[in-house]
Amino acid sequence: MNEMGNAPPRPTPTPPKTSFGRKLAEAGIAAAGDVAAVEDVNRIPLTRKQELRDSEAEHPPFGDYRFTSHRDCVRLGTSTGTTSSRKRPSSQARAAFMWLS
Repeated sequence: MNEMGNAPPRPTPTPPKTSFGRKLAEAGIAAAGDVAAVEDVNRIPLTRKQELRDSEAEHPPFGDYRFTSHRDCVRLGTSTGTTSSRKRPSSQARAAFMWLS
């Protein structure tokens, strides 16, 4: 709140850098508060596994769907799943800590 008792204006969002971020923006979701009710969950875009494969093929080696740089990850792994098409899951330090706790 400022001295007038008004909330400061929301900063202008920067264009999403990830493919999933772009999908969220297209769905009108710019912040966590934009999904405030159960009905809003239907606006969250789904991502199919093939989209992840395509992203990694078009933007090797990690694709363009991650919200963090691979440099900030503490764990990198690969999984072929059932298709023999390698995927590269990663974890940030915070996620790894929560998983280990």
